[in-house]
Amino acid sequence: MLYLPQTETCPGRLVINEAEAEVVRQMFRWLVDEQLSTYHVTQRLNEAGIRTRQGNPRWAGGYVTNLLRNPVYTGTYYYNRRKQAKAQRRNLPGAGPAKKPQSSRVWRAKEEWIAVPVPAIIEQETWEMARHQLQLNRERAPRNNKVHDYLLKGLAVCGYCQLRMVGHAGTARRRRYLCSRKESLHGSLQPCPGRTVLADTLEEVVWQSVSALLRDPPLLVEHYQLRQVQDPSTPEQHEQQRLHRKLIALQREEQRLIDAYQAGVIDLADLKVRCERIAEERMRMEARLAALKQQQEETERQVSLTATLEEFCQNIRAALATPSFATKQRILRLVVDQIVVADEQITIKHVIPLSDVRLQRQHYTAATPTTD
Repeated sequence: MLYLPQTETCPGRLVINEAEAEVVRQMFRWLVDEQLSTYHVTQRLNEAGIRTRQGNPRWAGGYVTNLLRNPVYTGTYYYNRRKQAKAQRRNLPGAGPAKKPQSSRVWRAKEEWIAVPVPAIIEQETWEMARHQLQLNRERAPRNNKVHDYLLKGLAVCGYCQLRMVGHAGTARRRRYLCSRKESLHGSLQPCPGRTVLADTLEEVVWQSVSALLRDPPLLVEHYQLRQVQDPSTPEQHEQQRLHRKLIALQREEQRLIDAYQAGVIDLADLKVRCERIAEERMRMEARLAALKQQQEETERQVSLTATLEEFCQNIRAALATPSFATKQRILRLVVDQIVVADEQITIKHVIPLSDVRLQRQHYTAATPTTD
């Protein structure tokens, strides 16, 4: 995005630079659709010869990570995030006389930030999926396990504590999955009642269940339809139009408040109170619009779901014949969101492929018994 400074006739504002915006969208597609790590996203940018906004031919991993976490691309810019403060200087031995104190900018409390609407480059859903994928990438990073391979790394969750299960071989060298709470137990916490699970047993049950499901698209459709909650009330089209008009009016009202603050007509406290009221009302309307949109999309998805699943399963069927460990792990991470383990039962929450563009995250559960 580019910032256009305030002029006599127009307030300062952010506008979309389409060339840069397409690079940002591509980065989010690599992260969400292909589930690449920020390291590999950075590598692709450098290999493609894409320059940063400052014209640097090399991208840094930290810069890419911060970009993928920035909410401004979803249409929200936070104003008033920092303030001036006296810089603290440590007088180290032999550093000479103390220098003149300088000021620095420090972060304000998040409650003091002011949300300002700006043009959006990506959808809110895409950004949320990117945040989720970044978290998964951290949990699945190879640095967290350098000795044994665990097929369900980052996928298995304790059914009691809702915490990630980690791989552990112990002195017997038998790979197991156990609740991460068992390894980080503190005195005030109650021990996790869940049992450890043999890795070979759990991995075999999960792989057989998932691969069988991918070989049978009608069964996949049936499970998906069982998860749908039909809403008997169909929203009127005029309600969506009314909400859109109201959102436009709120955006104009918020811009007038910012202009008034910049002109010195109202103070910061008054601006904050009024903007918070507008933000709350906007959130309510956007939530309602999202619900209406989801109902409409759900109807459209039901029509094309069978064909899409058959195409997806056909494309992946060859890989199911004699897959390597890496292929199995890749497939599981594409189609499984969580594997909840609670004693004698596991629940696999799948990612239903609803588009030829990317895998949309819709869940259903399939219970399968297992033993320790």
